Amino acid sequence: MKKENNLIEFEDIFKDEIKARKEQKDPFDKRNYGTAIIMYVVVMFLVAVFLFGLLSRFEPFLITYDEHDLILEQLIIEDRGFAVMDGDIYDQKRAEYGRFLSTIDLDHDHVLIYHRSNVFIEETLYSYDEIEEETFLDPLLVEALFTGGIDTWGDSGAPVLYIYGETIVLPFDITIEGESVLGPVTSLSRLGLSVLNFLVYVILLPILIRFLKRDLVEDWSGFKLQKNQWFSIIIVGYLYLLAGNLIANLLSSMLGTLLQVESSVSVNQMTIIRTLHSNGAVFMIVSAVILGPIVEEMIFRKAIFGLITNERIALTVSTLSFGFIHLIAEASFMQALVNGISYFVMGLVFGFIYIRNGKNIWPVIIIHIITNLVAVLGILYIY
Repeated sequence: MKKENNLIEFEDIFKDEIKARKEQKDPFDKRNYGTAIIMYVVVMFLVAVFLFGLLSRFEPFLITYDEHDLILEQLIIEDRGFAVMDGDIYDQKRAEYGRFLSTIDLDHDHVLIYHRSNVFIEETLYSYDEIEEETFLDPLLVEALFTGGIDTWGDSGAPVLYIYGETIVLPFDITIEGESVLGPVTSLSRLGLSVLNFLVYVILLPILIRFLKRDLVEDWSGFKLQKNQWFSIIIVGYLYLLAGNLIANLLSSMLGTLLQVESSVSVNQMTIIRTLHSNGAVFMIVSAVILGPIVEEMIFRKAIFGLITNERIALTVSTLSFGFIHLIAEASFMQALVNGISYFVMGLVFGFIYIRNGKNIWPVIIIHIITNLVAVLGILYIY
């Protein structure tokens, strides 16, 4: 028993020494934190552009979208939009887009296509037949939609957006103003995008380790001393994250109602969902579950908190930057604001977990990895 007490006392002293070293960072550490952040920005934006151009030279990483594809791609992003298309053409594309979009038969040849999250479509276009005691697609309401007589989806207040192809001719008189697409367009395929994302992280990881190696080693030494508490640390941290998600969903719904913007899946999340159902899934899983969490925690927690002395300011900068980096592809500022609350709250919770664990990076990395793993498994199961 006495030997065990001596061991505990030794570990406590070792823990204090690690804490003291972390609190007395020299200018060399500050430069490393700043350099790590600069390298992150350079690789994420400049190197990524170079890699995009490089991959675009190889046919296996490319895909050509015709005008119908571009309409459907836009509908996935614009969940308040609708389109009209030849039913036979859409049937050829249903396997790719059917998990995100729904259709209404307008006649024997054409369908109205809308996002599955638009729960107000029936309220907008259907009437109730009291004799038959059933709802039916009201042609007068459809005509009003096509001519601009209906400009919002039901009681949601979300504005109607018509998406159409500039060269596609329809037998319907659709006079509502809308958003046009023009094809064909050749771009990186899901495989190409997932490989691009993977390569960016593969380049970033050794660079960040080079500048943050001392912190990683010191944090791991301290984390090993808490191995008997690992389970509770991770469980409690994950519970904080679940609570944060509940709050974020509530805030997103409230803000969406206030701004009359329907909350939807973010572009970043939709990209992950679609890539996981493509031939680029393996690269996306490795990036989202392993590489991404490690790189993001090294930058948004370790580097930012190391560079900024004031803890509250560091937490604010960390939270905002973490949220914004996941929302740069959103279609509009309002949509980014509503959809981005979950990312901002997630960044805040990760920052809180980091502080709560003595600014040790390993607990938050592990919790981030588990969070993304659960999210990926959920996507594969639900979609």
